[in-house]
Amino acid sequence: MDNVHDYANPILDMARIIIRELGSRVPHVSVIIAKEEEIDKARVQEVSPVTGKKFLYSMERFPGTMVETYRYFCEKSKVQPKKLVEEELYAVGMQAFDPAKYKTQVHPAAIPTVCFLYERLDVSMLLSKGDKRVQAKKF
Repeated sequence: MDNVHDYANPILDMARIIIRELGSRVPHVSVIIAKEEEIDKARVQEVSPVTGKKFLYSMERFPGTMVETYRYFCEKSKVQPKKLVEEELYAVGMQAFDPAKYKTQVHPAAIPTVCFLYERLDVSMLLSKGDKRVQAKKF
């Protein structure tokens, strides 16, 4: 399954929301997106205050990054973050995990390959570093 682009629209929407909220106080959209990528990469190894474990590739990391990016630019702009905007951004980040998209992302050769392996009585496994709650919906 190809899923790298699942994150593109939420990232673009996040940038639009930040620009909508902070206007000319924020830099160019490319800087906003670069900061999101920097924050998200760092959060992989950060400890979640909710679970006490590293975020790694948990479902909460990416939408939380949307919020943290907004907070970063609010701080730089000396603006108090709005809770409603943070909630909006979290919801936008969760769109990356929409199971309705999964069927269209299956590589064309995957189904025949799995059927071939099944007929041979081979065992097929899904290997992923992603969150089990997300990956389970891909079956």
